[in-house]
Amino acid sequence: MTCRPGDCNPDVLVTGDDVTPSFGQQEKLVDGISLVVGGSAAITAVAAARLGLRVALAAAVGADPAGRFMLDQLSASGVDVGPVVVRATADRDDGGAVPGRGPGHLDRAGRGRLADRGRGSP
Repeated sequence: MTCRPGDCNPDVLVTGDDVTPSFGQQEKLVDGISLVVGGSAAITAVAAARLGLRVALAAAVGADPAGRFMLDQLSASGVDVGPVVVRATADRDDGGAVPGRGPGHLDRAGRGRLADRGRGSP
């Protein structure tokens, strides 16, 4: 069995013609929003399970809907989530990707700052 320690958080994917975040209470119409398995360790674990390997993930998730989503999705993909710890408060970096703009995330303080990780920004 392979055990992969690391991050385990959902990503929110937003699709449409203009999905670049606008702040200051500006709303945008989008074509779709999807919640998917995120975090490189969780994604790697799912990929390994799809290849037929026995995989467990050692990580921490919050005791919230995002944590439950991750546990459900990982289990459904064949990943052993026994080593995953559910914490009342998990330090989690909720992330997402903006098509055509490179990977980015909203910072943990919830300020909605898009960080373009592809250019070395925090």
